[in-house]
Amino acid sequence: MLQRRLLILASFFCLIAAGLLIVSLFLGGTTPPNVHRIDGTLPRGLYMIDAQGKAHPIPQGRFLLLNLWATWCAPCVAELPALAALGAKYPALDVIALSVDVKGFETVAPFLASDKVSSYPPVYADENLTLFKTLKPEALPTSLLIAPDGHLLYRIDGEINWQDARKTGWLSQELDKK
Repeated sequence: MLQRRLLILASFFCLIAAGLLIVSLFLGGTTPPNVHRIDGTLPRGLYMIDAQGKAHPIPQGRFLLLNLWATWCAPCVAELPALAALGAKYPALDVIALSVDVKGFETVAPFLASDKVSSYPPVYADENLTLFKTLKPEALPTSLLIAPDGHLLYRIDGEINWQDARKTGWLSQELDKK
């Protein structure tokens, strides 16, 4: 009799735990483990290089999702079309793909001209790897959400499904704040 009560009680708690898990998944209750809230600023004087070799400062004045990627990184390449769509989904957000390929556009240009990627956001290069060395990513791809005033808000280590609202709820909330 006691064993039966314990079994019923254990089953009851398992059902509650499963229900809570399902609710949290559908409500987007947590930030994915590879998304980290950070507090800092980008150092001044950092530049990105465009396809024509012209240097551009990191843009400010709007939210920016800066994605560090490389042509040899399969998860990086897989994210590019979703990043392009993300810029269209959130009008308040600029999305830039910053290549950390050592040879810059010498490597990136032929890659983008091939059929390996259907769409991609604006692409720049970090030819001297200055940004890479400054930001010290722990993985590729790494994305940074930067506020209009240049403050670093979030760092995403590794790939993320940018089309899954449960994985990007933090982004929607941050963009809605301002």
